[in-house]
Amino acid sequence: RTSRSFGCSVTLFWGRWWWLPTVPLTPPHGCTIAIAEPLPSRRAAAADGRPSDDEVEALHAEYERALVEVFDQYKAAAGYPDAELTVL
Repeated sequence: RTSRSFGCSVTLFWGRWWWLPTVPLTPPHGCTIAIAEPLPSRRAAAADGRPSDDEVEALHAEYERALVEVFDQYKAAAGYPDAELTVL
């Protein structure tokens, strides 16, 4: 719902400096960045082009699944083999 009000996807990062996630200092353990394949886009089923709440929820669930999949794939390389991702 927040993303809808802003008109774009909002991804919040949480860590040592949650209030300033782009601190130019590299953490002492290094930094791992993982980039995944983009999710395919779809047209809304409605004639006016506006997606229904169900369509938005389905795409959001797909985004969450992809995010967890990438996290699980690269967490060991980042030094956190036993970490679990919590999506709020």
